[in-house]
Amino acid sequence: MALVGLFQEVACKASARRFQFPAIRLDMAAAKPLFFGSQRALPTCQLSTATAKPPPTSASTKHNDVFNAFIPTQAALDPNSAYQAAVAQRKGAKAMHPLDNMTVAIKDNICTQRYRTTCCSPLLKNFSSPFDATVVTLLQDAGAWIAGKTNMDEFGMGPFGPTINPAPFFPLGTQDQRLSGTVANGPHLSAGGSSGGSAASVAAALCSAALGTDTGGSVRLPASYCGVIGFKPTYGRISRWGVVAYANSLDTVGILASDIPTVKRVYDTLNRHDPLDSTNMPEAIRQPLAHSAHVRTEAAIRRSKWSASNLQGCRVGIPAEYHVNELSDTVVKAWQRAASHLEALGAIIVPISCPHTRYALSAYYILAPAEASSNLARYDGIRYGAPADPATPSHTLYGATRTQGFGPEVHRRILLGTYVLTSTAYDDYFVQAQKVRRLVQQDFDRAFYLPNLLHMSGQVPSSPASSDDHPQVDVILTPTAISHAPSLDKVRASTPSSNATAPMADYVNDVMTVPASLAGIPAVSVPFSRVPSAFQDELGGFLDLPVGMQLLAQYGDDETLLRVAEALVPSSASAAPISAGSFGSGLHPIGSASGIGRGTPTHALGSGPANLMASLGSGGSNSNTTAMNTLPIGSSSGGLNQMDAAGLRFMLGSPAPGTSSNAGPANPLNNNALLQSLTGGGSQSATSLGGSTAFAGGPNTTGGLQTALNLANAHAANPAAYPQRLANSEESIYSLVMELYNPPNREQVLSELSKKRDQFEDLALVLWNSYGVMAIILQEIISVYPLLHSSALSVQASNRVCNALALLQLVAAHPDTRLSLIHANIPQYLYPFLSTTSKSKPYDNLRLTSLGVIGAIVKNDSPEIIHFFLQTEFLPLCLKIMEIGSELCKVVATFIFHKILSDDGGLMFMTDHPHRFYIVQLVLSNMIDQLVEATSPRLLKIIVRCYLRLADDRRAREELRQHLPEPLRNTTFFNVSDDPTLKRYFAQLLLKLSDNVASS
Repeated sequence: MALVGLFQEVACKASARRFQFPAIRLDMAAAKPLFFGSQRALPTCQLSTATAKPPPTSASTKHNDVFNAFIPTQAALDPNSAYQAAVAQRKGAKAMHPLDNMTVAIKDNICTQRYRTTCCSPLLKNFSSPFDATVVTLLQDAGAWIAGKTNMDEFGMGPFGPTINPAPFFPLGTQDQRLSGTVANGPHLSAGGSSGGSAASVAAALCSAALGTDTGGSVRLPASYCGVIGFKPTYGRISRWGVVAYANSLDTVGILASDIPTVKRVYDTLNRHDPLDSTNMPEAIRQPLAHSAHVRTEAAIRRSKWSASNLQGCRVGIPAEYHVNELSDTVVKAWQRAASHLEALGAIIVPISCPHTRYALSAYYILAPAEASSNLARYDGIRYGAPADPATPSHTLYGATRTQGFGPEVHRRILLGTYVLTSTAYDDYFVQAQKVRRLVQQDFDRAFYLPNLLHMSGQVPSSPASSDDHPQVDVILTPTAISHAPSLDKVRASTPSSNATAPMADYVNDVMTVPASLAGIPAVSVPFSRVPSAFQDELGGFLDLPVGMQLLAQYGDDETLLRVAEALVPSSASAAPISAGSFGSGLHPIGSASGIGRGTPTHALGSGPANLMASLGSGGSNSNTTAMNTLPIGSSSGGLNQMDAAGLRFMLGSPAPGTSSNAGPANPLNNNALLQSLTGGGSQSATSLGGSTAFAGGPNTTGGLQTALNLANAHAANPAAYPQRLANSEESIYSLVMELYNPPNREQVLSELSKKRDQFEDLALVLWNSYGVMAIILQEIISVYPLLHSSALSVQASNRVCNALALLQLVAAHPDTRLSLIHANIPQYLYPFLSTTSKSKPYDNLRLTSLGVIGAIVKNDSPEIIHFFLQTEFLPLCLKIMEIGSELCKVVATFIFHKILSDDGGLMFMTDHPHRFYIVQLVLSNMIDQLVEATSPRLLKIIVRCYLRLADDRRAREELRQHLPEPLRNTTFFNVSDDPTLKRYFAQLLLKLSDNVASS
């Protein structure tokens, strides 16, 4: 029943918006030390009780109410009292602390006693932690002042938060506290997620440094957008004790600052063993050069000479797989420029390959939601979180609490995570994703010169042999993001609640950062340059926006990473914006030794000339990269599990009904193909449909659709004129089915297939057995969930999903696919439609067509099918519709109810429990009362048959003798119809309930 509960949550609040705190309004006249913040460090001084004052508020703090970097913090302790307590604690101390007078902002998913920890979720809006996280304690012990809690995506899930990016409002290449433009006049760009508030607080000079958390890039991506340093240490270096968990094996506390020395100071403070965190590195391996002496001694000697101005002998790897099609041209140029910058300092640029990187994104969006599903189970209103309305019945309290408390992105990831952990999906997805994770880690181990500390146990293994095919490097250089920061208005306009394609576009932003997270290696984003954008300032000029370059190093080699990162930080001259027309002098041209830009780019962790998502499923035909033929996720079963596709589709989203996917100007994204990668597909060719046309990632043209329609219509008009090969319209149906893979044409294709479904005897088999088709049908169903409770469902949207349901009904009715359908639990996707109560035509059509699917299943009333219905929520949903639905819906729902009653197990289920029988009797009685007002012979006939079947049970018969509705006893319905069958049913019922019939 867990799946039932999950879908009830979605049905209730699928359109709930992500919780966002309002902008902060600071009372500057009565400034309290809630938001300290000066980018310029205060002079070092000894504190005394006579002169102790909270650090002065920065002028830039006034602008936090616009940037929304901090959340409104309701301190658990009085700020002034807390400050004075800290002063008193240090009053006699002679030694200065390493972070004295440094102000540090804390992401709102890191526990603090002083401030509430809400994770920016309504569910935790009143949560006060009884303890400080280890990182907070270490910061305070080192002399840092906590500036406040920063804004974020709910529970850290999402690439864009509610924070406005400060980067456009500061002079080029500076961190001055004055603003270069009026913030209120925009442009308002995204600060990234999920640690966008932390990055913005540093970029706006509201604090000296900030802590964030990085699960798949949540520190590095905001750092790139905001133009600051974003450092994700090696997994296990920094304690996670007191950090609200999203994905335990991926979560890492990260550091954001405006310069590398500040990052180092904070990192040195936090780089401690914590016995409270079982995933924290033990002391035995905390010295990165303590092992593998013969390898590391040579490396230490070579690296000891490196500085910000000298990287002589440093080998910098450029991985070919990161040159993806989705990278903007300006980011590619910045990447080339960064490689040239390092080369000018003496570094050696080495092209390398990390072949399994292309699978990382797919694996990440299986593993992270799986862990999130488990971690977030505790937020039920009982153990943690604000409960729903106390009046909510106890049996629905958990679902109501989580439905109201979690936003749509959290819903999406919980659903996916729950699914991939089920027994039917665990081996095909979760286990395979873990294998991919290990392959990604091994790619990095092969690329780096130093061995991985995790692989050392007692004896030192030899480092993998270096060769021309597998050159080894000290660090790897890649872009951090595929572009500069996007418009916040555009991001909000394409949220999942308003556009089901939004998750796909959002997840693409993680392609550069996810591999390092899966491998647990350290990574840092450095604001290397600014690039031209289409955004204008208040004077009409085009803004240059920051982009970050990402450096990666071997597991545990954090110090080397920061040393090279310091050299990558450009001078004011090299930080000049990149021209859109040329690379400038000294840069590697296309095809040069840097390895950047050689040949045809791959597609975001894929290959070939298709696009990001398609490449994950098809491999393309790029001669410069190894085409991906089979992704090792979901393929162990040897075929497509249709429910696997469906479950994953819910998270991945789909085009909204009546709309087409926004492919973008240069790098179109196909929403099907990432799913194809997750469901184990190789090349998405329509071999199962009798053809060989590759549809995954194909161009969004209408030629294929027109061909299919021409074939189908020609056959319908004159089938005799076709050759024998087309006598049963196989080619036309195959062509139409293949066009389902083309999102812009899908609405018309669904309509055509629905119209012609009775003309093709084996259409159900084609739909069920064709790769990815059931996933497409289910994505159509799921795409309207957000519209169900907002009165926004249009006739067009309803008709589109009804056409998809009509095809699902075919599969439900076919004897060879019916049981497979229910074994895959696909009918449960109809719960939200059957739960609606609106009487408008779009909603009524949805209910009626959904009932048609259920009726097609139950028409063959085998014990296995009846058992399925008794174990799900369909029976109570049918009873509800029988009472409040339209006439036709009542007829179908009552038919389904009667089919369940016709089975001995179904009858026993209804009559054995007094309360259950009372509900059934009450619903039927109410229906009879309604028929007195508005007669319907066909509905009356089915109701009488239900009473007849109930009367077969002795106890039910005794109850009905006493409580049969009066209109059935007298002549109220005698002249309703001349149907002899109905009159015969009446006579049989009255005879059964007469006192002359013995109870047996």
